[in-house]
Amino acid sequence: MIRRKRLTDAGILRFRPGGKEYTVWDTVAPGLGVRVRPAGSRTYVVLLRGPGPSQRFFLGSAMLKSVREARRECLLIQLEGRAAGAGPPPGATAPLFRDFVADPWMAVRRGNWKPSTLRSVESLLRSHLLPAFGNLPLDRIARADVDTWFERASARSPGNANKHP
Repeated sequence: MIRRKRLTDAGILRFRPGGKEYTVWDTVAPGLGVRVRPAGSRTYVVLLRGPGPSQRFFLGSAMLKSVREARRECLLIQLEGRAAGAGPPPGATAPLFRDFVADPWMAVRRGNWKPSTLRSVESLLRSHLLPAFGNLPLDRIARADVDTWFERASARSPGNANKHP
């Protein structure tokens, strides 16, 4: 049985070791999991599948690294893997837009912006994009949805929709 759960720092501490090793996969960052060993150790793993054999990366102890840090590293590994031709793990569910924007996307982008730009982006996300796309899984957002949203935003305030991230 595959175990899937939204990983949290407190939740990882509650995972109990069993007679066998098991992995709990994150529902926010597909491919990220926590491996729990019978001795009680917990480590982050990233699974990339694509053409050829799957690749497994170990990110270190879950006791020394937060879930947010692990999601960021997972995203970076997946971005590098996709550039090399690997795809998402089969059967992985895509995270919701709001979860992706809150953790992996903002973690990667935050360092590239000045404080004023960051405030602007956060405001636009909060007031425009999250209400429109927040509850949708990333793989369900189609270009037609974005085009429709853009047309409506442009009708409300012409030219302002161009400023959205």
